[in-house]
Amino acid sequence: MADLRQIALSIAQDLMTLEVNTVLKPGMTARKPPAYPLLLREIAEKYVATLVQLDAGPAPIPGNPTADTVHIDAVHADDDSVAAVHIDAVLQDAGAPAEPPAPPPPASEHDTAIGRALALIAQTFPGLAAPYGHLADAINALHPPGNAATFESGAGPFDERFAGALLWATLFGSCADVAATLLAQTPAESPARAPLRRIARESRWLQAFIGWQHLQTTPGRGFDLQPEDRMRLRKLWNLGGERVVMQTTIHLDGDVLNGIDPALLLHPQFEAVKALHADGVGTALTHWRALFEAICTAFGKLGDAFSNVLDKRRG
Repeated sequence: MADLRQIALSIAQDLMTLEVNTVLKPGMTARKPPAYPLLLREIAEKYVATLVQLDAGPAPIPGNPTADTVHIDAVHADDDSVAAVHIDAVLQDAGAPAEPPAPPPPASEHDTAIGRALALIAQTFPGLAAPYGHLADAINALHPPGNAATFESGAGPFDERFAGALLWATLFGSCADVAATLLAQTPAESPARAPLRRIARESRWLQAFIGWQHLQTTPGRGFDLQPEDRMRLRKLWNLGGERVVMQTTIHLDGDVLNGIDPALLLHPQFEAVKALHADGVGTALTHWRALFEAICTAFGKLGDAFSNVLDKRRG
């Protein structure tokens, strides 16, 4: 009964607020999130890809005669559809002092901070990174087992066919450390700080969650996820390391907050993105309203049934 009461309370609290996000998301797939714990693999893959991209730095815009001064400032440098473009420097006079040279980009993904962290993990879990040309392929090759007892067991030898809870907790801890390091090196005005903060925060939560869910509990208890855990994991999968450019939060008391990435305001596709976001808000409000009506109807019928029982007992 206590569990049911807690679940009902959690659902009621979630219904108090509606949040709609619009993100820059290249490479979208029209499918639902996979089941837990396969969900962990894809979240890790997204986080590692983002950390590699941000560590390597933005890439020049192809075909631009001043490509050395213009960069796409986004999580994914190859996405110029709605990403904000800014000028990093201007052409200077011949007599002007030269800008200090930028540090050379990493020779490969394995030379990035997250690549080096995965190489250290691979010393404990052989085969994690070394055999793969791209780190995302290494993460994608790790298939958490569907059996909870196998997933929870951290003692046996590493098997490339699956990865247990201990490996995933270690991997997300490395993601959090690398994101925090890159965040400290990122200028305050850079839009890359937002996804880095999210990766650092959520990777710490994932590390603690895996430890609580599997490593510090009775083995074989199964994948016993609470509703709020499932919703948070689904949101992490949806957002990944992408850049949120518009956000609308609506509270039940009528308080509405709209957040817009300032870099998006001057982009030529701003009106189109705003229209798409408005459509999303409208769809979410319709669903929210229908959900409340269904709950009110259910409680009304429950109240009527209870009143009928009381009337019969009194009669």
